[in-house]
Parts: sequence; structure tokens; C-alpha cells
Amino acid sequence: MVVGDNDGAFTAADIVQITDLPNVKINVLPGADHSLEAKDYTESIDILKQVAKLCADFCQPSM
Repeated sequence: MVVGDNDGAFTAADIVQITDLPNVKINVLPGADHSLEAKDYTESIDILKQVAKLCADFCQPSM
């Protein structure tokens, strides 16, 4: 799961509730809102890079 720490719809309390659930890995991106964007477009591009890397890592076969 990927969420931003500046998300008005998915709050810090929500993150705490799911953090210890089995089979759930949560990645909290600093500065990202609900759309995984930031106010500054360069920060949004950096967030997109992070999300792309997380997706690529997730799709790699397990060894």
C-alpha cells in the first residue's frame, strides 16, 4: 500500500490501524497528498519515481 502523509482522506490514524496487519506493507511518502502529488511539481515527479520503484520492486519475482 502506498499513501502520502499529507492525505486528507487517509489519515495517520488510518495508517496506524493497518500497520501491523499481516500481509500488508505500507509505504508512507512524505509530502504526498491523496493523489500522491505535492504542491511543487518537482516534488510530485520525485514521488512518482518512488511509486514507480515500489511497483517495480513488488513485481520482481521472489527468490
